[in-house]
Amino acid sequence: MNCRFARLTAPNRLTRTAIRRALRLNFPTADTVRASVWLASAESRSNLRPTNNPCRYFRVYQGETEPDEAARATRQFSNLFEAPVLFYVACVTAIATRQVTLLAVLLAWAYVVLRVLHAYIHLGANRLRQRIPVYFASWGTLLALWITIALGTALASS
Repeated sequence: MNCRFARLTAPNRLTRTAIRRALRLNFPTADTVRASVWLASAESRSNLRPTNNPCRYFRVYQGETEPDEAARATRQFSNLFEAPVLFYVACVTAIATRQVTLLAVLLAWAYVVLRVLHAYIHLGANRLRQRIPVYFASWGTLLALWITIALGTALASS
């Protein structure tokens, strides 16, 4: 086998299936970790540039202007604690109310894909013409997910 996980045969080690399940279940969490790493690397990259000296800014977070790369990564990281929290609550609500339907799962995965695409655009080229439609599409998908859960709960109780 050419898979690097094939050599993990000890009983206490993770299997390929367990790793896949963990990655599949924690995909939004992985996006948060990826944004954290990007934020840390953006701050360190901006500190190494000789043309701008943001070290004064990072000592007390005032006075100087924040470097563009660090500011963009910081905004992306804070975005991951706004709308995705509503997504997490929607998923827990769907499970608790037994409204995990095919439509709800498809909307949830569509939301995750749109948020990853938004983060990729935001941390990459950051073109507003590409980023804003993806942003609003993710909000529309999240709203559709909540409406699906609410209608399913209302119809199940009547």
